[in-house]
Amino acid sequence: MKRYAAKAFQNALELFSSLGLINQEIILEISDVSYKVKCDQNSFMVYRIHNNCGPKSHVPGWPVCLVTHDTIFEECTSSDGITDCFHCGLTLDKWLELVESRYAGNPAPGPSPCK
Repeated sequence: MKRYAAKAFQNALELFSSLGLINQEIILEISDVSYKVKCDQNSFMVYRIHNNCGPKSHVPGWPVCLVTHDTIFEECTSSDGITDCFHCGLTLDKWLELVESRYAGNPAPGPSPCK
């Protein structure tokens, strides 16, 4: 079944709205790796925060998932990164499940002191 970017983005926007997380950066830790997650009126984005060690020590981080009204990018669907040990392997649906399981029933985090 083909997914449409507008519908996928609407699902992310509705989830973040229902959790009180619109326009807020949240950090998710998965297998000792940190990811910055944010959803606003223009996009849903997951950004891997690199710990500056290993072969990519010069890279501060990179997007692993980006959804807008007309685009869906998931690192896990890119054929270039399949064997890369830095590959996250998580789909958009999995990211949304993780956000929901972490924040459903929990108060939204306050604004970041570093803006």
